[in-house]
Amino acid sequence: MTRFHKNNYSIQERKSIQYSVFKMADLEADSDQFLLEEKDSKNAKTLANTLAQDNVIMYLQFVFFGVGSILPTYVIFAAVDYFDDVFPKRQPEFALNVIYNLLLFCGCFVNLVWCRNSSFNGRIILGFSIIALCMLSFVALDRLELCGTTCVKSHFWSVLVVAGILGIANSLCQSTLFGLTSHVLPPLFTQGLMVGS
Repeated sequence: MTRFHKNNYSIQERKSIQYSVFKMADLEADSDQFLLEEKDSKNAKTLANTLAQDNVIMYLQFVFFGVGSILPTYVIFAAVDYFDDVFPKRQPEFALNVIYNLLLFCGCFVNLVWCRNSSFNGRIILGFSIIALCMLSFVALDRLELCGTTCVKSHFWSVLVVAGILGIANSLCQSTLFGLTSHVLPPLFTQGLMVGS
């Protein structure tokens, strides 16, 4: 009967055996991981199961944050007929989109690069406050029609400026909210923010 000793194998054969043993161990670990993932997917929690009594209110808060950050934009861009009536010789929807989206992008970049040290609360409150002021200023700018042709000329540019400010405020809100949910909170709250927007 032959005994297998370390000395009976060449160095190349030992390396080959070690490699195959490690390869088998890796495959076994992968299969175990696959089985665990399959078992976890069968026991996956639904949204209703994930939300406990103590975090339902916080989830709804992020849904409303999503609605609050995107609703003003939809309100302004849905008012195309109104802007066409007020500015019949111009195309305000194109100008509003260009100004808003350009400043939204720039605002997100500025928020990412220079506002990191600011608190989440301060950026969120400031962003929503500016959004509220912009929405009120659109109502105030509507009254400029009553003062004559000189006001109507400045009215178009005032609307564009307010749309740009709204883009900056919205970038401040949205990028901060998504940063907050992705950095500090579980993915459930990012989902709530997406549901709202």
